Amino acid sequence: DQAICLDHATGAEIGARSLNGNSTSTPAFHAGNVFIGSDDGNVYAINASTGDTLWTFLTGGQVWASPAVSGDGKVIVGSWDHTLYCLDEGTGGLLWSFYTGASRLLSSPAISDGLVFVGNENGRVYAFGPVPVAIDIKPGSCPNPINVSSKGVISVAVLGAADFDVAMIDP
Repeated sequence: DQAICLDHATGAEIGARSLNGNSTSTPAFHAGNVFIGSDDGNVYAINASTGDTLWTFLTGGQVWASPAVSGDGKVIVGSWDHTLYCLDEGTGGLLWSFYTGASRLLSSPAISDGLVFVGNENGRVYAFGPVPVAIDIKPGSCPNPINVSSKGVISVAVLGAADFDVAMIDP
């Protein structure tokens, strides 16, 4: 029920942090910090040099999966509350989340080429990432005129398709 930071050269204990429960989560390490989940439902960010807690993020269930760190400031982790979370690496703030339905997220996410992949108890593998979308400011006009010095609002329309739900856009 503790995360213990050890000196890699000597094995001497640098610091320890109670996780307020057991942990089956393998820690992820990035930029001098350790990220680990716990049965208490929290994801912990711990300074590897001091053992000090930087932040915690409370999910709605146990966190058995190991976090994945993207390298561009994001920590991705799944929870028993059926939700995949994307957290800000520096603050622990929620960037986005995805509820998978009635199945727990027990597997650890993997990150490749800007995409996040995670398996679920329901037998599905989910993939998350940016979706390029073409936007036409003034259809039929070429080039599309935009007065950048007007300090006004530019209205745009984004059209959906069977495989693209516009309600999922994060403005």
